[in-house]
Amino acid sequence: MPADFDDWRQMGNVGWGWADVRPYFERSERRVDAAGRASGEGPLDVKDVTPFLHPMRRNWLDAAAELGLPVTDDFNGPHPEGLGCYQVTIRNGLRQSAADAFLRPALRRGNLRLETGAWVRRIRFEQRRAVGVDYSQGGAELFAAANREVIVCGGAVNSAAIVAAVGDRAGIDVGGGRHHAAAR
Repeated sequence: MPADFDDWRQMGNVGWGWADVRPYFERSERRVDAAGRASGEGPLDVKDVTPFLHPMRRNWLDAAAELGLPVTDDFNGPHPEGLGCYQVTIRNGLRQSAADAFLRPALRRGNLRLETGAWVRRIRFEQRRAVGVDYSQGGAELFAAANREVIVCGGAVNSAAIVAAVGDRAGIDVGGGRHHAAAR
């Protein structure tokens, strides 16, 4: 939600406010409105499917409003709390996940390898540069080297845990608005 990003910025994470990150979300999406008009060129289709929903939904939302419950037209807009109809990610009539839109196309690149069942233990640094990750997989302790950069993408919970572990274990400053952790 926009307020969550703004909270992160207010806590000192410069560059993480909604106004800062919104363009990245918008670039990643191809938005399709209720009339089927598309805007944007991103790989992830985000569709307004209200024309396909049950006609009683309007009555249901009106009843919720009568009871004093908040109703929203856009869960990603300025007033996201309440009841409403979600936009969905569908392409060619099928549910489209982030993996469909971003990961599967990237797997065709020669410089990317997907490891499943792996748990990142730490990001390894040489002075101020991240050079790879130590991880566990199938009972083995392994290391994956990075030629250029380490991108932490373990989801909302695991990414934060990995970055926090970096700070705890290596004396790394992960705050102050930096997008890359830097060794002290």
